Amino acid sequence: MGKTFWKALACGIAIATFTSTVSLANDIQVKPMVTVIDQGRMKKGVPFFIGDHYLKNSLIENNKETKNIPHYTYINSREGHFRFAIPWAIQTMVWIDTTELKGKGHTVGVLLHLDKDVNMTVTRIDNVAPKGESQEQWNTTWYDTPIQGMTDADYIEVLRRKSPEVFKEFTVVEVGALSRDDMTMARWERFEQPTPDGPYVTFTLDMIMKADPTHRYLIEIEYDDIHRYDLQTLLHLLDNFVYTGADESRDASVSLF
Repeated sequence: MGKTFWKALACGIAIATFTSTVSLANDIQVKPMVTVIDQGRMKKGVPFFIGDHYLKNSLIENNKETKNIPHYTYINSREGHFRFAIPWAIQTMVWIDTTELKGKGHTVGVLLHLDKDVNMTVTRIDNVAPKGESQEQWNTTWYDTPIQGMTDADYIEVLRRKSPEVFKEFTVVEVGALSRDDMTMARWERFEQPTPDGPYVTFTLDMIMKADPTHRYLIEIEYDDIHRYDLQTLLHLLDNFVYTGADESRDASVSLF
């Protein structure tokens, strides 16, 4: 593991890995590896190299295969007031705290480099209602259409009417609704865009928490292999996203996971 990463540990990162084995009949099967990363006092804007961590903490040694061991990585953003889990290892991470991203206001969270040409961001951004519109109305409509009861087909139809240029820019456009009791709104979108090197995919989960109406929470993944991630796996990322609130985030530790 690189010196930069170990220096980060000394500065306040809490990282732990849990693995175990179970015997089934005559076979020994390895359970998924679970890694927990807490923001602690890690510096923002600095890349932290974590990829070697997964191999060095693996139960499989002595030249045995490690690539097929599933990795579940839990990450806690104290400043973003959220934590989440992904079923993949990560190579590099950068904590974000900026106002420089156009149109997003104050943005906090984390940028993850998962693999070659695969990047993921999980962020909290400002969600301010336009002048003359209440926050409740702003949070419960999409292109001025009430989201209550909207189906995936409804989302596509509204997008086609209100933003037809999207269908010219992308070869595949998918948009849909999700729901969770603690969320005012949750939707997803998946776009495929042609490039000289082949199709490029962007997937987004967009969420507004009932307890935090003036922010939106985004999970965004960009990748260049259209078969790399199936849609159901991406949609299940919603299940492992938790709004922690300001107080809980401040006191978060490895034991939370």
